[in-house]
Parts: sequence; C-alpha cells; structure tokens
Amino acid sequence: MKVTMLLFLLLGLVFTTLGSYYIFKSTRSSHRNRYRGTCSIPVRSSQRNLTEKVEIDDQMEVINVPKFDENDEATFIHNFEREVSVIKDDTDKVCYMLPLDTEKIPQPQGFLDIIYGLESGLYLLDPETIRSDYQVDHPALPKADIPFLYGDYIADACSNHTSYTLSERSFDLSTTTDIMIMFGKKYVVFPGGQFVLQYHIRL
Repeated sequence: MKVTMLLFLLLGLVFTTLGSYYIFKSTRSSHRNRYRGTCSIPVRSSQRNLTEKVEIDDQMEVINVPKFDENDEATFIHNFEREVSVIKDDTDKVCYMLPLDTEKIPQPQGFLDIIYGLESGLYLLDPETIRSDYQVDHPALPKADIPFLYGDYIADACSNHTSYTLSERSFDLSTTTDIMIMFGKKYVVFPGGQFVLQYHIRL
C-alpha cells in the first residue's frame, strides 16, 4: 500500500514538473523575437524626427504614431500571417483595413534589423516619403466578420471602433469633387525599409 502511494506521488511530481516545463516553454516560444521600444527617423518634409512606439514579433507589428505635422495620431497594425494592415484611429474610433503592401513594408525581422542598426549607429536613414490616396468603402464591416477576415488580434483591437475597408485610387485636386480629399484624414508611418508611408483617406 505504501509502495503504491509512493509510486502515485512520484508520478504526480513527474507530470507536474513536465507540465510546468511545457507551459514555460510555450510561453517563451509565443513571445520569441518580441521587441518593444521606439524608433526615431528624420522626415525630409519636416523639421522634426518621426518617433514611433513599436512592438514587433514574428508575424505582427504594432506601430503607434503620434500626431505629426498635418498627420493624425494612429496605430498601425501589420499582420504578416494574414497579409493585412490596419490604421486604427482612436480619436475618431475608426479602423481602416487594407491589404499589406509587402513591397514597401518589410518583414518583422527586417524592421528589427533596422531598429538595431539605428540604435548602434550603424544606419543613418533618409527615407523617401511615398503618398497613397484611398477612398473609404461603405458600408462599414459587420463586427462578426472581422475575426474571420482579419484575425482575433485585430478584432479585439477594433472591437470599440467602426471598421471600413479602403480602396486605393488617385485624386485630381483640380476638380471640385476630389478637392474634398484635402478635408479627409492623413496618417504617416515608418514601417522599416526605405520609405515613410503617408496615407490620404477620402471619407
């Protein structure tokens, strides 16, 4: 009887130890390569540096950009697994969804390499600013569709916001209709790489 109880106690200890190990291992692996910090770069059209708060892991980038010149404050979310980007405007309580531009937005590891290079003084960047014009697609996205289309992280981030998709288009500022883009929304972000991206959104 004593031998049986001792055996059960030993087995319980082994399973508890293994369970703790795998929980710890899972926690570490789910956060591997995670970076939280800031990134500051010069912008050619401004007298100031653009300073962002950045969080990066293997498949996701979250970039918090303060109000910068005429550009509004926003949080940019780049989900490389689903190949989508989100511009989250907490002031207007709006999320704008668009395809991830992999030609201008490098993979997370590439962004990390640039940040480490800037921190060490290895890189001196003078990125070009590229402007893109977008039109808001109506109606708003149903909240129930967002987890399936964009994943749980983005669904949670935009749970208290109205979400729209964006369509890229060109605007002719010489026309009465398209001059309204001047009264739309403007956002800017440095996502790593060679460019500062500026988004003009016609509401």
